[in-house]
Formats: sequence, structure tokens, C-alpha cells
Amino acid sequence: MKNYLLFLGLFLFAFSAKAQLTLGLKGGINTTSIAPEELEILNLDDAKKFGISVKDADYGMHFGFYVQGQMGKFLFRPEFVFNSNKINYNVKEFGVSNIASTVKSETYQYLDIPVLMGAKLGALRLMGGPVGHVFIHSKSELKDLSGYSQKFNDMTYGYQLGVGLDAGRLSIDGRYEGNFNKAGDHFSFFNHDYQFSTTPSRFVISLGFRLL
Repeated sequence: MKNYLLFLGLFLFAFSAKAQLTLGLKGGINTTSIAPEELEILNLDDAKKFGISVKDADYGMHFGFYVQGQMGKFLFRPEFVFNSNKINYNVKEFGVSNIASTVKSETYQYLDIPVLMGAKLGALRLMGGPVGHVFIHSKSELKDLSGYSQKFNDMTYGYQLGVGLDAGRLSIDGRYEGNFNKAGDHFSFFNHDYQFSTTPSRFVISLGFRLL
């Protein structure tokens, strides 16, 4: 995380000497997509204990601020955005004589730090770049399951691609976000780590207001 922020600070300092800078607020909604798959969870005796799959993902919320530098048509735009998401899981618990099925939810809070570059063509912005996700907090109903614990990475990485439209002080952005970490890579059951085989993706819609 320190190297990521150091790179951001040095680039912004060098770029700001010749660029026109603006500052603004942003907020909106996002939805997470994870391919359907069931994890097979084993107990300490290597017997099948749980089956866990994604039921659905609720709409998440985000808000924060951005700094945008423009030099000619070239844009450089770091953002600092608080993001909250919720995933609902189908959980099958395997017993001696029956299978109990329930829905368990997890909520996640991250500080997202996209570092975007692109071009401004009139009122239209085309942007893309890396994004860092700094883990803040999680609340999980999976903790009710025997043997469960969480092992979140302090920071994970992905990328964002999208377009924006400016109208005076107001703006709207639509982006696709891909991630490099596997979905559910924080799962640990009976001291064994699990994860889905696919990476999560998100669609992010934001409204912005330019302050300066």
C-alpha cells in the first residue's frame, strides 16, 4: 500500500506543476458479479461439511472525492472512495441424515483508490487504470458456521475502465471493474483456506459534483 500511495503522490506532484487541477465529490451505486460455483468445505476428518455458493449480490454504495488534472486532452484522475458491498451465500450443511440449507450474508467495507488516466474529448472522458482496495471492515453471518474464520488481505488490486460525461459542475461516470484476487479468498474453514475459481467484477455508476 505504501508503494502504491508513494507512486500516486509523486506522479500527482509532478503532473500538477503544468496541469489544470479540479477537485470534486462523487457517490453512487455498484453491483458485484461472481460466476456461480459451489465450494466444497471439509471438516477436520476430511468429510464434506458445507457447500457454499453465491446466491446474489445486493447493490452497494460508494462515496468519496476525486482530484483531476488536465493537460491538453490528457487526464490524470486519482480518487479516494469508501465502498460498501453485500454478498448473500447459499449454505448447505451436511449432517448424518439430512441436508440443511440456509442463506448467510457478508458485508464488506473498503477504501477504493483508483488511479485513472485517459483523454477528454469535449464533454466526454475516456479513462482506465489500476485500483487498489484497502480493507476496512467486514460483518459476516458465516461466523455462525463451525470452523469459520476470515483472512482478508490488507490491500488487493484490480483495474477500472469507463467513460464519463461532464455538464458544468455535474458529471456522471459508468465503469467496469475487474479484480486480480479470487472471490472468497478470505474464507478459512478448520484452518484451511478456500476460494472460488473466478475473480469478481463490478459495474460502478457515479454522480459527481466539481467543487473547484
